[in-house]
Amino acid sequence: MDVVVTTAGSVRGRAVTDRVWAFLGIPYGGPTGGGNRFRPAPPVEPWSGVRDALEYGPSCPQPVNEGPEAEMALAMFGGIPEPTISEDCLVLNVWTPDAEGGKRPVIVYFHGGGHAIGSASWPVYDGAALAARDVVVVTVNHRLGILGYLSLGHLLGEEYSASGACGILDLVDALTWVRDNIAAFGGDPENVTIAGESGGGSKVATLMAMPSADGLYRRAVIMSGWFGLEGATPDQAKAVTERALDLLDIAPEHADRVVGLPADQLVAASATMGGIASGLYPVVDGSVIPVQPLEAVRAGAARDVPLMIGSVRDEYSMFLPLMTMATTGPKDEAELAYLQAVFGDVVPGVLQSYGRSRPDLDPARLRVAVATDGHVRRPAIAFAEAQVAAGGEVRMYRFDFESPLDPSLGAAHGLDVPFFFDNPDTASATGFGSERAPLADEMAGAWVNFARSDSPTTGSGLPWPAYTVPERATVIFDITTVVERDPASAERLAWDSLG
Repeated sequence: MDVVVTTAGSVRGRAVTDRVWAFLGIPYGGPTGGGNRFRPAPPVEPWSGVRDALEYGPSCPQPVNEGPEAEMALAMFGGIPEPTISEDCLVLNVWTPDAEGGKRPVIVYFHGGGHAIGSASWPVYDGAALAARDVVVVTVNHRLGILGYLSLGHLLGEEYSASGACGILDLVDALTWVRDNIAAFGGDPENVTIAGESGGGSKVATLMAMPSADGLYRRAVIMSGWFGLEGATPDQAKAVTERALDLLDIAPEHADRVVGLPADQLVAASATMGGIASGLYPVVDGSVIPVQPLEAVRAGAARDVPLMIGSVRDEYSMFLPLMTMATTGPKDEAELAYLQAVFGDVVPGVLQSYGRSRPDLDPARLRVAVATDGHVRRPAIAFAEAQVAAGGEVRMYRFDFESPLDPSLGAAHGLDVPFFFDNPDTASATGFGSERAPLADEMAGAWVNFARSDSPTTGSGLPWPAYTVPERATVIFDITTVVERDPASAERLAWDSLG
């Protein structure tokens, strides 16, 4: 059972529990450094003999995540810095309860970190506990940031026409590998669920808009999809490329020089550009990605794909203070200015409405609530309702369990991930109470049940009704999990009435 034959060669895994085998660092694509940089990946290079798949493979070169945000990510996810780094990072990991036989549901998970940082090696993404629930779990490394999304076709010609989407094309290659190989690991290639949180949720939404991904998955899960789930327009991508080349001291007419630069110089430039906020996102070029994900879903591009989508209650409790940290002057004024710059003149009225409907919140938490809903919850609702209007089926959730890291964080961005993966002990040192195990059982069970069935329940068997308008049924995951009809409707309506 420790050796599995793939289309490129045999791999040797290892037993990680008495029920689950892990096969780590399996190549799904060829080298993406050197002359292959900024191009779609070549096929995986076959090997002879048996290849050890016992350790995680390399992560994509990326900016070092430092400062308060990094400390919080380390506490919550347990996963930085990356163990190994290489441009040749197209590897994936498989956890299976039985590598010999069976047709189990498959969950393919794309890590968070925007489109700029992260990897599948973070401990929170360990798939062993989930696989013990009789599913096959796959996590994926791929190109990120400047190596995955620098748009060069307008400068270097047709052979680089897809350079602004290489990172997302890597995920299509990973799903193709799953289609061709997962049966050998006990998985059902016709029952694949793609999932991701934050930037990973954005990747799922983008795949739902891509014709090249059609037929490679059956269901989709978007957890706290990042910043409206949108990609870069061609004009935005050209402006980002211009800035990158300027930082690298390369004139546009000599853009070909970027292909030969050391990867660390490229990563340093993307860090200067803002890392996660650099603008290096998948480019909606009209070809690889024909239209924005929301537009594609509204037009019915994924109407046959059952969708699970949701957010955490206080997504921006960590981000809003960080975004205004360098601003001089009072904190409340800086945060209000940020909200108005992003969302416009509706913000004062929305804040007043939130204050009436949630009188228990102080002004700082009210600003977090507005930022959360503006950036994440409202886009999630819009995406869900576009899918419903197109004839698709949707399950909506919200995660309300409060962080023990800091009382001011509440239910912070990313806190749901260890619970969906049934890895609550990842963060046990930070003070999770006795509630963490049953909540993880509830949420991991819900995820697995969704991957198994078009009529899912939570882990405890609580029925999860489809999201429809105007009922808007939503599962609220907390110490006690319930189903609510149109939760926080006053806040939702405030945006609609003032916008």
